[in-house]
Amino acid sequence: MIQRVPWCIILVCMFFLCAACSKHTVDEKTKDLQHTAVKEILKNDPSIILDALREQPLEFLEVLEYAVEQKQQQERIEQYKQAATHRFTPQLRENCLIEGKPTAPITIFEYSDFLCGHCRHGNETMQELLAKYPEKIRLVYKHAQLGTASHTLATIFEAVMRIDSHKARLLKDMLFAHQQELRDPNQGQELLASFFKQLNLNPAAVQKISQSKDVIQSIQEDEQEGTLFSFYGAPSYIVDGIPVRGAVPLEEFEDVIGIAQQAQSTHNK
Repeated sequence: MIQRVPWCIILVCMFFLCAACSKHTVDEKTKDLQHTAVKEILKNDPSIILDALREQPLEFLEVLEYAVEQKQQQERIEQYKQAATHRFTPQLRENCLIEGKPTAPITIFEYSDFLCGHCRHGNETMQELLAKYPEKIRLVYKHAQLGTASHTLATIFEAVMRIDSHKARLLKDMLFAHQQELRDPNQGQELLASFFKQLNLNPAAVQKISQSKDVIQSIQEDEQEGTLFSFYGAPSYIVDGIPVRGAVPLEEFEDVIGIAQQAQSTHNK
């Protein structure tokens, strides 16, 4: 009795065998013949796959996982391309922290939370992008939906922005770098006091501005805008109008930037 093999396994094997064939320059008719031949071989003698699985099961799992990852990546790219045709338009409000070249062609809006671990990783990726593409990207920092402790830090950050944007930029990195300590109320207060001292900031002045209507309204506007864009988790980003949800790898941001540039080029023709 011939043992049947799941079609998903056959298709994966076909994918890689045909991919190897496609490295050579062939016409479409030849490709179709190759695909048909491979398919018939595997259908008629599935033991080929079973023998390979028995001899190298771990290697096969790696191939399968790679195929799944490639498919998921292709799906995400298609989603980003589709999103580029219906671009989001966030507001560049007054007193937003802007990093990078002010006239850069690509603007990334970052909706984040100083006490979110994923946001810390996302911020690190943003800094890598700014360093890698200093002439191409500018980064605008905004606030995601915040809990009580995160909201307090956001008001302090916004207060410092109104005093000195450069010091606010340094404070942002300090806050992300010391999330664990800042989550403890007592330790957090001591740490904030040390930050103010390092940055030569007047704690009383910062406290007063942090409670101002202007600061509270700015944070609320960011949160409301995130809700409008269906950003219910953090971090979230808008790359030249294209939404990106989560702390995705640098390479994925590069893919989205490429799509955004292509959309710009098409629009300008």
